[in-house]
Amino acid sequence: MKLITSAQMRELDQKTITECNVPGETLMDRAGLGVARAIEYLADISGYANAPVGIFAGRGNNGGDAFVVARYLREWGAEVYVWMTGEAKAVRGDARTHLARLTRSGVRVNELTTPDDFDALGESGLDCGIIVDGILGTGSTGPARGVAAAAIRCINAFGQNVPVVAIDIPSGLNADTGEAPGETVRADLTVTMGYPKIGLASARALDFVGSVDVVDIGIPDFLAERIESSSDLITAGDVYPLFRRRDRRSHKGSYGHIQLIGGAPGYAGAMGLAAGAALRSGAGLVTVLVPASIAPIVAGMAPEAMVHAAETTADGRMLASALPARRAVLPVPDAVLVGPGFTPHEETRQVVRDLLAEPGSPLVVDADALNVCAGSCDALQAAARELVLTPHPGEAARLLDASVADIQSDREHFARALQTRTGATTVLKGAGSLVVAAGRPCRVNLTGNPGMATGGTGDVLAGLLTGLIGQGINPFDAASIAVYVHGSAGDEAAWSGSQAGLKAGDIIRALPMAFRRVVPR
Repeated sequence: MKLITSAQMRELDQKTITECNVPGETLMDRAGLGVARAIEYLADISGYANAPVGIFAGRGNNGGDAFVVARYLREWGAEVYVWMTGEAKAVRGDARTHLARLTRSGVRVNELTTPDDFDALGESGLDCGIIVDGILGTGSTGPARGVAAAAIRCINAFGQNVPVVAIDIPSGLNADTGEAPGETVRADLTVTMGYPKIGLASARALDFVGSVDVVDIGIPDFLAERIESSSDLITAGDVYPLFRRRDRRSHKGSYGHIQLIGGAPGYAGAMGLAAGAALRSGAGLVTVLVPASIAPIVAGMAPEAMVHAAETTADGRMLASALPARRAVLPVPDAVLVGPGFTPHEETRQVVRDLLAEPGSPLVVDADALNVCAGSCDALQAAARELVLTPHPGEAARLLDASVADIQSDREHFARALQTRTGATTVLKGAGSLVVAAGRPCRVNLTGNPGMATGGTGDVLAGLLTGLIGQGINPFDAASIAVYVHGSAGDEAAWSGSQAGLKAGDIIRALPMAFRRVVPR
């Protein structure tokens, strides 16, 4: 879905109203309903289903969305508190219409008119399960001031202990640049309207937006097609059409054979996690080739996979000669992964070189298979098969002879540079993972959370991605699905447990539910 500016979104709203005869109050109602549904889901999965919801509303359209949220949640049986930054008589237009509806529903709107009022509220210890930010929208510029700034401080005080959901954009954040020039809400989830705003995907905004959902408010496709954008946000709506319905007569051979190659003594878990994720990807068959020294461990971690033991060096690492020897007895794969847990060693370097030089099915190059090519992209550029690279910033820095600080300072530039130098579809991992390919817009993923910053999550992503490619999905789309679903599974696991307690295996266990949110079966 296109990432657009706040001005482009206002244009789309206005044309939907004037050219398609959709009343503004209807668009506002759809927006608030979408946010309410997201809150209901979050409350259910995180254990706050019966806790009160605290809603902060401004006097503009963002506040109007908040009034709709409060009304729907109240209709569904939730206890809601609403605090407004100023007097109700200052509310105008569609927001005023929805304020009146909220009042008629029996919800009291508390008018707090001074910064001291919100400072006192923030110190009150009010017991809410979820906090909703509807103070400032995309039309605000510059730092928040006065009562709005105090309301933001209040939200952030409550947010130390409970989840915060921002309506459209966290209050205080610039919708176009992602800058936070003053007091800014730190949200766990931002539910944005119509189309995602480009500032949400900025590296500067990542600490404020949390995960991002997009609410369809009924902007016609023909209007959006006129809008120019150089980058996309990956959304559930983008992922859903990429899956085909499974035939009732299908069998395990219908969904691809995946081959995973890697591992070394002390790093069996990397291949076990990759295999577990590949099995959860929907792939029909998963074959794993690992050094004989760790084969029993990997087989125990992924019993549904076919684990083959490769001949090893004296210290237990895979011999380069094992690959051609095993190829004679292994099925021809539809996608191959190399690298997790491999460790840098001359024998494993040769395995990577051989895989790059030989024609075959698409190859996902991850972890130490990338480090084999550090300082030179020549072998990747000359590969005889289609490649997908999955570097984290450190691996990208080694490939491009740059620093991690360089990579993080302009992630899209360096992701494009790596793609250009290698010709490979490239996934630059990290907060706001990027997917780039020749001739395609940069795709940005904003699912996921800080709990995923733990060992093994990259191995899960690599296995998931390889499994999707093996099912016949083109690498660019498969990478887009993989980062989105991987992050969504991480969110599912964190909300049902905690970020601090999250480990890579939890993501694998959450993959079925993450898929369920984007596929009907």
